[in-house]
Amino acid sequence: MKLKLTMWMIIPAILIFLITKYITSSEANEVEPQNNLPKLSDATIHKDEIAKVKLDLIDSFEWEKRGIVTFWFDDAWMSQYTNGFPILEKHGFKGALAVPTELIKYEGYIKWWQIKKLQFNGWEINSHSVSHECDQEIMTYKKLEFELRYSKIEIMSQGLLADNYVVPCGVVDDKLNEIAKTYYKSMRTSEPGLNDIPLEDPYFIKADTIINTTKIEDIKGLLNDAKVNRKWVVLMFHQIDYSNDIYAITPEFLDEITKLVEESKLQVALPEQVLSIK
Repeated sequence: MKLKLTMWMIIPAILIFLITKYITSSEANEVEPQNNLPKLSDATIHKDEIAKVKLDLIDSFEWEKRGIVTFWFDDAWMSQYTNGFPILEKHGFKGALAVPTELIKYEGYIKWWQIKKLQFNGWEINSHSVSHECDQEIMTYKKLEFELRYSKIEIMSQGLLADNYVVPCGVVDDKLNEIAKTYYKSMRTSEPGLNDIPLEDPYFIKADTIINTTKIEDIKGLLNDAKVNRKWVVLMFHQIDYSNDIYAITPEFLDEITKLVEESKLQVALPEQVLSIK
C-alpha cells in the first residue's frame, strides 16, 4: 500500500519536471524579438569589407557620357535569385537588390547567404526597411526611424553594403526624407520617370515598375527616351516567376528585356555607381 502511494506521488513530480524542462527549452530556442536588436555601436559591422565593396563598385565604373539603365529588384523574392540572377549573369549584367530585413526569415524570400553571394558577384545591396510597412498613417517618427536605422544595421552586420534606401511602396513624406538623409546617401521611390545625370536630388530617385501588364513596346520606349535624352532609367522588378501576380513577370520576359538593353547600347550601372557621377 505504501509502495502504491509513493508511486502516485513520484509520477506527478516527474511529469512536472519534464513539462518545465520542455517549456524552458522552447523559450531558449525562440528567436530574439525584432525590437531587441543591438545598438549600432554594439553591432558587428564589417566596416573594412563593406568599404572594399563600395570601392570596387565605384572603381569598376566610368560614365561614358550616355544614357544609363539599372536593373533594380525589390523585396528580395527567391525567384529574383533563382531566375533573375542567372538571366542577368548570362548577359553580363549586375542588379541592385532592395532587402526588407524582417521578410528574409520567411519562405519565398532570399536568404542571407544568397544575398552575400549576389554581392560577391557584383550586385549592390540596398535597405528596404525592416517590415516593409506601407501605411504611413501608422508610422510615427520613432517607428520610421527604427525601420530605416535597424534595417541598415542588420544588412551591414552581414557584411553587406547598405548606403542607399528604397521606400516600401514608394510612399514618401517629409519625415521620411529627413530620416533618410541621416542614415543613407540616397533614397529611391516608385515614382515613374527618368533621372538626370548627375542626379539633382539623390533622395527622390525615380523608378519605372515592370508588372505583368507591361508590354515590350513600353520597355523600348523607356530605353529610347533614356538614350535620346542621356538620362538614367531605373527598371524595377518584383517576382520573376509564373505566379501571374500583378507584380510578377516571367523569366522569358526578363530575358527579352535584357536583350533589348543590350541592343539599346545604354550603359548598365548600379545605383552606387550612378551616385558617384558628379
